[in-house]
Amino acid sequence: MCDQTMVPTKEYLRNKIWDLMERDGIVQSSCHGRIPNFHGSARAAELLRNTVEWNDAETVFVSPDTALKMVRENALLDKKLLIMASPKLRNGYLILEPRKTEAHEREASNIDGAFKYGGKVEMFPTIDMVVEGSVAVDENGGRLGKGGG
Repeated sequence: MCDQTMVPTKEYLRNKIWDLMERDGIVQSSCHGRIPNFHGSARAAELLRNTVEWNDAETVFVSPDTALKMVRENALLDKKLLIMASPKLRNGYLILEPRKTEAHEREASNIDGAFKYGGKVEMFPTIDMVVEGSVAVDENGGRLGKGGG
């Protein structure tokens, strides 16, 4: 619960944002409890792909959120080493090597495909870029996730 005399809790803010995104049709499906898969996520992935930082990165870490599927696919298409967390970290982290996913980038960029074409990270490589999904980000870059810890 939140009134004007209280600072909103993270859970209150998450629910408010999820409600607004669903009400305004910003998301592709129900987003409560998730990182929202927003309309325009593929366009955002292309904008990222056209940055100097993306082009300079050889190894990228991209979370397994649906909204970031095109970022993961682009990483493989651009021959970048892709590190991905397994859902809820139940199976640790996965590593996908472009030479092992060639011609299967679309499939390899989803969760089932990552398990099929990737392997478990034994030793973390140096990560050049991290792409993380969020429910919201404040003006200072503070991230609000889905509340899973």
